[in-house]
Amino acid sequence: MYLRRLATVVLVVLVYHIGRGVSAESTELIDIIELLNCKDAICGPIAVNCSYGDRGATWTEITNQANSTQYYSKTPAPDLPDPLPAPYALSATDYSAPGNNGTCDSRSPMAPANCTENCVYNVVIPEISETDQWTIIAELLCSGTYPSSGSSGTSGGVSDVDAAPGTVVVVMTKQCKDYNYIPPWFASVTDNYGGKWALQTSESEMATDEDWKNNLDSVVFPDGWSAWENVTLTTNETHVPYLVGDDCFSFIIRDSNNNAWHMYEYPEDISTGLFANVDCIPFKLQTLDGIKESAPSSGSPMLLPTMAVGALGLQLFAFL
Repeated sequence: MYLRRLATVVLVVLVYHIGRGVSAESTELIDIIELLNCKDAICGPIAVNCSYGDRGATWTEITNQANSTQYYSKTPAPDLPDPLPAPYALSATDYSAPGNNGTCDSRSPMAPANCTENCVYNVVIPEISETDQWTIIAELLCSGTYPSSGSSGTSGGVSDVDAAPGTVVVVMTKQCKDYNYIPPWFASVTDNYGGKWALQTSESEMATDEDWKNNLDSVVFPDGWSAWENVTLTTNETHVPYLVGDDCFSFIIRDSNNNAWHMYEYPEDISTGLFANVDCIPFKLQTLDGIKESAPSSGSPMLLPTMAVGALGLQLFAFL
C-alpha cells in the first residue's frame, strides 16, 4: 500500500504535466549518479544514534504532496478523514514482516546536519486533527522502475502503479533512519549488482511465517536477481542508511506482490549498478493547482516539543 500510493501520487502529477503539454520524455529526472557521488564528502553506510520506539505492528504514514514531506503516526488510518484534505495523502498502512522490530529516526529531514538534540520534529496538522501528533520522518525524492520500461527513457513506475512481474518499483528518500531486526529470521533478496534488500512490510496481513513464505515464493523478481532467502538471526541486527556528506538516504523497492524491501547491504559503488539504470522521476515535479504550501497560519502544521532522541552520532561502516 505504501509504495502503490506513492506511485499514484507521481502518476497524478505526471498526468497534470502531460495535460499542460509537458511530455513524459521532457520530465526532469533525478540524477542519482550525481546525487550519490561522494566526491570529497564523507560517504558510506552509517548508523544513527537514537532510541527505538514502539511503532507497533501497524502504523499510518501520510505525505504532503506539495513538498514531498512524509509524516508518521500511530493514529489508525480508519480514524483519519476520508479523503484527507489537500495536500495530504495516505502513504502507508502496511504490516511488519517477520524480524522487523521497528525503526529509529535520528532527525527530521529539515533538521540541521549538526543537530545534537531534539532533532526529530512532531507536529499537529489542524486540517486533519487538532490533537493527533505526527512525526516528520522523511523527504520523498523520486520513484522509478527497474528495469525501466518503454523506449522513451521514462520510468515505467509512473504509469505502472503496481510493480509488474519481473520488475520492482524503486523509491529514494532522504531519511536518517535505522531498522532493527530480531531473531529468528528475516527475508532477503540480492539484486544483480550485489545490493541486498531486507523485507520490511507488506500491504497484506499474514498471520503465520508460512503465509509470509508462501507470499514470497510467488514473487517474480527481475532477471538476474536471486530467489529470496531466509536469513537466520541469533542476535539483533541493525540496518543503516547511506550517508553522502550531510544527507542520509534510504532506498526502498516494492515487488510484484506489493511487499516493501529496503537496501541493507550496499554495493561498493552505490552510484552505479541498479541506480544507474533507474529513471528516477521526482515527486516534486510542480505544485498541482489547488495544492499549495500554506503560509504560516492556523491551518499549517504546528511544531510541538520534539521527541527525546539522542544526538546524531554518525558512525561510518566499512563496505561489506
